[in-house]
Amino acid sequence: MRKYQQLALVIISLISIMVLIMYRNENSKLRYILEVVNFFGRTDAAALVRIENSTTFSHIAADFATPLPMWTRLGSEFHAYSSFWTKNSFSAGGEVVTLVVGLRHAIVNFRCQLQFPGHASLMSGKFEFAREEYNEVASGSAEEFLMYRFLCKVSRDFGTPETVVFVNTTSQAEHVLPIRSGRNNTLTPRTSLVACVDMVSSTLPKSSGKSLHIPERDILQYFIHHQIVGIDEFIVYDHYHITGHIRELLYRHGIKISILPYNFPFTVTADVQNRVFLETDCLLRTSHDANFVLLARINEYFYPTASLKRSKTLFKALSSHSADIQRFAVTTKTVCTEDSVRILAENHQYDPNAKILHPFIVYRMEAGVVENVKLLDLDPHVAIVHRYSRCSNKSSSSSLIDWRTTLKTDHYSYVMKITEELRKVL
Repeated sequence: MRKYQQLALVIISLISIMVLIMYRNENSKLRYILEVVNFFGRTDAAALVRIENSTTFSHIAADFATPLPMWTRLGSEFHAYSSFWTKNSFSAGGEVVTLVVGLRHAIVNFRCQLQFPGHASLMSGKFEFAREEYNEVASGSAEEFLMYRFLCKVSRDFGTPETVVFVNTTSQAEHVLPIRSGRNNTLTPRTSLVACVDMVSSTLPKSSGKSLHIPERDILQYFIHHQIVGIDEFIVYDHYHITGHIRELLYRHGIKISILPYNFPFTVTADVQNRVFLETDCLLRTSHDANFVLLARINEYFYPTASLKRSKTLFKALSSHSADIQRFAVTTKTVCTEDSVRILAENHQYDPNAKILHPFIVYRMEAGVVENVKLLDLDPHVAIVHRYSRCSNKSSSSSLIDWRTTLKTDHYSYVMKITEELRKVL
């Protein structure tokens, strides 16, 4: 009888310990929520939305930073950044696309091999390459470079490769790169809209000259703004701006970002070259995980006519065109900033004569990687972009226009709602 009593005590003790562990876990979650509420100093709907977002991180399946890209030297004249596995479902085999920068007149002399799981030896592939030419290049430098695509093709199905090896045919030196492959979309749905954020070639409008520092408040404002709009996923190309402290603040606001290090290996670069490179990586990286993608600098604010979570107006407009239209240019206004204005949306004057260096594009990924060059203007009553910048001294006040007069009532009302939310947080 004593044995049964001891066994019962053991069972009761184990159950008590399990209940205690569960209680501590739930209590920790509750304390975290209360800390976040205290961090905001309020318990209104906007704060609760951010709390809800922060508690759903574990349910977001897309992992845009794996494997982590990094510049890898391929000999003395080339550097590779990232590799992607692409496969046509209607034919055997596939190819690995590797994004590379190299000197313009460099000689490309490589062969390639692929490592497939379950295979002890490497599989030889067919090596090809393509140069990306630009209308604008960083000329006048000894380091004049281009973007290359190194392709490693196989014509048979061996599975999904894990690494690609480029072998210099002259020196026989081997260079190994990890490969990013697509996930199974039958198990996890695509993200509606992913924002790729260029923090490499961007400086905030409040920064004078070419300052490399981006104030913490301005970084927070950018991501919180787009979170309010309805964007949940951010891929950030960054040198050093996102510190551990800033990342912790973003997490407290319920903002998930994938940070990709981007220290360009050459000393001279043209803006258009970096943009093309980031655009290509962004589209290849999100091709299996997103329905729509945008590439923006940190001073470019996206203003749809309504929340992307509550209205499908934007997505319906983008999907209403034939499949051969995959790129949509969003109407962009260069809004002049003032140092005394804390919330950027409260700057009301824009310069209609400001030079737009590049269009702001939303990419439609439903048909796969964007490959065509067709560009269609998106209806400005569906979405606009404000590019915040210091206006030049040549811009007189008489030539500036109040952007509020250009919006429909419902669109303007939504911009004001976003502004009010930002005032409460920042």
